[in-house]
Amino acid sequence: MRRWSLAVVTTIVSVVGLSTFAYGGVEAWVQPLLIAAAGFLAVVSARAGGYPRPGWISVSLALLVAIAAVQLVPLPLGVLNLLSPARAQVLSELGDGSLDGAPAWAPLSYYSPSTRQALASLLVASAVFASVATTVRSAESITWLLTGLFAVGVAQSLLAILQMATEAPGVYWDASLGVGPWTGSFVNHSNFSQLVNATFGAGLGLLLMRSSAERRLAGRLSHGFSLPSYLQKHGSVLVGLAVQAVAIALSLSRGGVIGVAAAAAVVALTLGRHRRLGPTAWGLLAVPAISIAGLLAVGADALFDRIDTLDERSSYADRIELSKATLRVGLYHPVAGTGLGTHRYVFPAYDTTNSSALAEQADNDYAQLFEEMGAPGAALAAILVVVLLFALERITRTSRSSVRYALYGVLYAIVACGAQSLTDFGLRLPAVYCTIPALAGLVPAVSGIAAGKTPTFIARPNLSTLGVVATALGAAGWLSYQAWLDYRGERWFSVAQATERLIHRDDWEPTQNDYINLLAASETAYAIRPHDVEYAYWLNAYRWEAFTVGVDATQVVQSPVGAKVAERLVAEIASARRLCPTFGPLYTLEGQVLLTMQDPRAFARIEEGRELSPGDPEASYIAGYAACLQDPPDHLRAEQLLSRAVALRPPLFVDTVRVWVNTFGDEEFPIRLADDNPERLRQVAQVLREVGGHNETVEEVLQSAAVVSRERVAAGKASPSQIAATAECSAAEGALEEAAQLYRQALARSHANVNWRLALTDVLTKLQRYDEAFREARLCLRIKPGWQPAIQRMEQLSLLAPPDEPLQPTPAMPVRSEGADAVPPPAG
Repeated sequence: MRRWSLAVVTTIVSVVGLSTFAYGGVEAWVQPLLIAAAGFLAVVSARAGGYPRPGWISVSLALLVAIAAVQLVPLPLGVLNLLSPARAQVLSELGDGSLDGAPAWAPLSYYSPSTRQALASLLVASAVFASVATTVRSAESITWLLTGLFAVGVAQSLLAILQMATEAPGVYWDASLGVGPWTGSFVNHSNFSQLVNATFGAGLGLLLMRSSAERRLAGRLSHGFSLPSYLQKHGSVLVGLAVQAVAIALSLSRGGVIGVAAAAAVVALTLGRHRRLGPTAWGLLAVPAISIAGLLAVGADALFDRIDTLDERSSYADRIELSKATLRVGLYHPVAGTGLGTHRYVFPAYDTTNSSALAEQADNDYAQLFEEMGAPGAALAAILVVVLLFALERITRTSRSSVRYALYGVLYAIVACGAQSLTDFGLRLPAVYCTIPALAGLVPAVSGIAAGKTPTFIARPNLSTLGVVATALGAAGWLSYQAWLDYRGERWFSVAQATERLIHRDDWEPTQNDYINLLAASETAYAIRPHDVEYAYWLNAYRWEAFTVGVDATQVVQSPVGAKVAERLVAEIASARRLCPTFGPLYTLEGQVLLTMQDPRAFARIEEGRELSPGDPEASYIAGYAACLQDPPDHLRAEQLLSRAVALRPPLFVDTVRVWVNTFGDEEFPIRLADDNPERLRQVAQVLREVGGHNETVEEVLQSAAVVSRERVAAGKASPSQIAATAECSAAEGALEEAAQLYRQALARSHANVNWRLALTDVLTKLQRYDEAFREARLCLRIKPGWQPAIQRMEQLSLLAPPDEPLQPTPAMPVRSEGADAVPPPAG
């Protein structure tokens, strides 16, 4: 059995290490590997004998899994209405507003794909727990497990400290994720601190267990306790614990620091109550001493500033409001919940935080558990934790085995992560939900050791064991295949998102091929995962954008072909809404298409989308635009909705101004919305100039913008776009030297902006500095090969250059031939 215990421990440590350094396990490619590993652990657990009969722990865990599984089972509408009236009501709105129009059968989960993924995570955690409880039944195997988990936590802490010491721009020295180096390999600092807290418990349990064994040996040999000898033997563990403590402090996670304090207090009280401290206390005192020294060496000012924010209500008011709103969702679904993993698809309609950020998690694992699994699921989880803690207390109090000391580390991990889960969501990450069950599994494992029950591997399993093995393998195989499809779909969707970002870049002019690539990637992702509501939404949104780009959508849909395309798009969006009836963006998109078709249903759909996603800036913008088109227009509502849209997403400002001026011809609201922002004031002036009839106002707005811009540039507070805008004003006023200098200043901070570089080319041309202008145009072509405006400028400059100093064409500048285009038209 020893080799099977080693295999289980190696698998668990590998899973935790892999998921930890793969950004906490959030990468889609990690999921199939986790599920396959869980299948192996489940098979080993099923064939391991000698474990105790099912008790409260195993029954609670099994029922918890069963509730999540039942949420995926289609139920008759009558049963569904009995268990979850709110869910039945939502389904009825897909039809004619009554239950007669709802589907005959439907699951309790609002969105089955997310519940399936969350169920897979729960099964992985259960397999880890069961494998440790049934196979790790010796001091040696417990030492292996604790050492492995502790090593992962120390390595993660060292990575974070190294990144900070080298002033890395982000995780793995990569600034593209937009997070600081203090989060280790995690995207969120709270998740990082929760993982380190859990592995700190493993290190603490390892230290106490080894210290107890050494103390017993010293007692038998009649040797007294020696602190120098203790530090020499366990110094590496103490230093590792101190490194983790420093990493938690420097992560700037208030929840992590609070978790450390709460867990340390509980463990100290428990050890003191059981009179287990003894000479070990002197060794433990070295941990805070080394930690304080490390903090002073690295710098603790940021930590103290972060802790000081606890006195500020604004620092945690949003999280409190988020938890309250999440609990309200749970109160609407008290029996069956909304479905495990469905928070991000149900919660937005109840969100009262006035934030544009989509709350994928509730930042409170307890409130989210109640929301998604109802009161029965929350009660079972509470029973599981309480029974586990009671068993831990009983074993540590009554057992005489040295391995019982490992459970003090387990207690630390449970209390620290439990306290942090009040304000964080780390238990949803693979790295954390594999580590905590692995440690918790030591409670029944140590109980089995104390009872003298040694597991044996069953060479010839009976029918019931074979049934469990077959079920585990079948479930692991199916879930692994689904996870693999998720991974493939996500890869293609990431290609679509990258193409979309390219199309919407300010310095990029999209081509027909760009839209072909965008649609091809999104269609492939949707074909792989046809039940993914987000893929369905974005595919139809991309189709609508590609169909209407550069044209008046209202005019296009009036043609027979355009009307047919719009009708088909509306039908596909309506079909996609059935995948997740609470996904607001689909309603907004459908209403937007209907609005161009002048369909009266548009206003109702747009309002439904806004109500389901009040924090979505696109929903507010479309609703505000619809209010402008009502008969009669609702000025006040339109102003409120459009202002909210701009507040949530500032780039919507230009579209908002254009809609308002074209609809009402009013100047006051756009100027007030600009709020003395020079860039916005210029945008207001540009729109007013395009509309016409506002010449006096345009001059006043431009003068105000110029004054504010020059003040900001002089103070060094202007952004590259503001500097470029100031350069444009200088060029318009005839101050060409100043304009050229400002354009170069903006390009020094944004080298790849071809539009600014082309504007600099024009300024240099007016200054008759043709060589410099030619070089700038050539740089545009190097940055964006085949760009027509740059080619035209180079040809013009070739003609403007003096005859005695001709400008030489370069390979980047194709030479036109008579009757031929310089650049072939895009394919398709």
